[in-house]
Amino acid sequence: MSEVITIGEPVVTFASTEPDVSMADSLNWKKILGGAELNVAIGISRLGHSVDYISQVGTDPFGEYAINTIKSHNVGTQYISEDSKNWTGHQLKELVTKGDPKTFNYRTGSAAAHLTSDTIDKVDLTGVKFAHMSGIFPAIFRYCKGDV
Repeated sequence: MSEVITIGEPVVTFASTEPDVSMADSLNWKKILGGAELNVAIGISRLGHSVDYISQVGTDPFGEYAINTIKSHNVGTQYISEDSKNWTGHQLKELVTKGDPKTFNYRTGSAAAHLTSDTIDKVDLTGVKFAHMSGIFPAIFRYCKGDV
C-alpha cells in the first residue's frame, strides 16, 4: 500500500495560451489536469513517496485523460471509479499577465460529486501514514445524492 492517500476531484482545465485575450476571443487552448488534492499527490510522488488518489471520473474522454495523466505521474489510480451517468469536472481559464484570471467551472453534478461509500469502503489503509483532504472536495457533496 501507499504511504499517503488523498481524495479529491481531478479537474480537466482548458487554459488559454493567448495572454490578456478574453475567453470569447481566444482560439488557442492548452489542456492540463489539476485539482488541489491531485496537485499534492503529484508533488508527493515527485518526492519519491508512494501515493494513492481516491476519486471518480466520468466514462468520457476527460475521464480517460485524467486517469492516463494521473498514472503518468506515478500516482495510484486503483481507487478511481468510473461513472457512466455523470461527466468529469472541467474548467476554462484565461491567461493574464496581471491580476487574477477569469475561470469558469463545470463541476456541479460531476462524477466526483457522485462518489459513493462503495468506492470509499474498498480503500485499504494498511501502511498509510498520512491522509490528505482539502475543504473543497467535501463541499461538492452537497450536490450528491449518494450516501457519503
